[in-house]
Amino acid sequence: MTDTLSNIYKHPFLPSTEFENQMIIISDADVVMNVVTQKEGPLYMGMNQFNNYQYANKDFFLNCLEYLINPSGILEARSKDYTLRLLDSKKVEDQRSFWQIFNIAFPILLVVFFGLIFSWLRRKKYAA
Repeated sequence: MTDTLSNIYKHPFLPSTEFENQMIIISDADVVMNVVTQKEGPLYMGMNQFNNYQYANKDFFLNCLEYLINPSGILEARSKDYTLRLLDSKKVEDQRSFWQIFNIAFPILLVVFFGLIFSWLRRKKYAA
């Protein structure tokens, strides 16, 4: 096989590339097709015309282009896994009631406070 390729193309067969490269192979050409309807015209890339659901074709191609042209590895930074740290269980038990009361009472007090201010401003504005 290598001899056949060498004879056809008049170049020796190379078992590996000479330079570092990046390549993306997509086996289905429908991934870039846009549907055109008479009613709406051309739809967005990846849009299903029957249920108006848009697939992530656009994001896929943006990520492919980013992978091919950006040597800094921004995709690896974007897909980095973060480890969640566990809370201190003793501190959680000690402060549990405070945070429950704070998360329930503070929003209610905030709404009441702004309601009183709004009411006072309206009385001041429309007082005869």
